[in-house]
Amino acid sequence: VGLSFSIYATDNDERFPGSFLLSNRTSLASIQVTEIYASLSNELSTPLIVYCDKDTARKPARSFTNFTSENISYFASLSATADKPLSFLAGDRNLYTNHRLLSGVFGLTTNSRIAWAKSIHVEQGNIAQTDGSVQQVSNSRLTNSIKDQDLATNLLVFP
Repeated sequence: VGLSFSIYATDNDERFPGSFLLSNRTSLASIQVTEIYASLSNELSTPLIVYCDKDTARKPARSFTNFTSENISYFASLSATADKPLSFLAGDRNLYTNHRLLSGVFGLTTNSRIAWAKSIHVEQGNIAQTDGSVQQVSNSRLTNSIKDQDLATNLLVFP
């Protein structure tokens, strides 16, 4: 997933799909995570890549033809830029706040009180960063990882 974002940025002036969606929309609420991953269809080649078999609440899709948020196990960033190498680009969707899983657009700030739910990866998750790395992050490391992004707000879109 992270590699598909990097390839996309290489072909698009070092811009990730989220920045194009932000520049073309007047309403954040209208942005769907399916648009980001569908825009990566050439780089991904199959939507099975954005499905995690540990995510029992989601279903795998065999093609991008009828692709929906029910086929996506990962959030994606609207704000990540190549010049902020530790910013979250994508990651497991099992983040929650106030006892509910995040969905839609969420503004992640250094003051955000979020944690990994027990579902999917038992209070931890994987985060793809703009430097091309993927980090497995526990709840105890999540707060530091958020601060390390060096972004005032990272707009994340969840399925």
